[in-house]
Amino acid sequence: MKKISLIGILAALLCVSMASAATVDVIAVTNNSYQSNLGGLAGADQKCVDFATANGLNNPSGWKALIGESTRDNTQPGWVLQANTPYYMLDGTTLIDTTNSNKCFTFDLDNIISTGDVVWTGLNDDCSSSGADCTSWTTNDPGDPEEESFEGTFGHANLIGPGALNGGSQSCGQIELLYCVGTVDVQQQSGDAVPEAGNSQIIALIAIVAIAAIIGVVLFKKK
Repeated sequence: MKKISLIGILAALLCVSMASAATVDVIAVTNNSYQSNLGGLAGADQKCVDFATANGLNNPSGWKALIGESTRDNTQPGWVLQANTPYYMLDGTTLIDTTNSNKCFTFDLDNIISTGDVVWTGLNDDCSSSGADCTSWTTNDPGDPEEESFEGTFGHANLIGPGALNGGSQSCGQIELLYCVGTVDVQQQSGDAVPEAGNSQIIALIAIVAIAAIIGVVLFKKK
């Protein structure tokens, strides 16, 4: 009876692991819109933390703003997008696209990022800083529209072309959305056509199978 119970427990663990939550990378658009004085990069990131917290998303403190500035773009350490990585919409199952080796997207995207519209980005369409970032996202002063320090680059979340990141520049002080990057868990069953399981889930599954095999051998030898 003990052998049967043990085997049953292991079988249950295998089923749970096969129906585990896969963690996937997502890009979302904030619920709220903000003027260009975001409080710098730290303020922009905090708005994404607040967004993740309000929506009950994974690891809220790890969410970051997808926004450019002289110290944040795909040439800088700590850039918010990873190379050769699939990014999904907030539902965790609709693929936006997979980044290239330069930690950016090659347009056109497979799907839009969101149904939202104008988003502050400060980026060129290759994820380099555009230089138009409203003085590092610290001013609402419209100033001289011919000066980049008084302009902010924006994108359109509902476009699949380069305009998703760079749709032009506008005077500072406008009120727009933000892109946020983070992770969500997606419940999946074995064989479902949903995002791939992360490395941690694969390792856990291998470990459970290995333990089951060892115990099976021990039980067999005791017969």
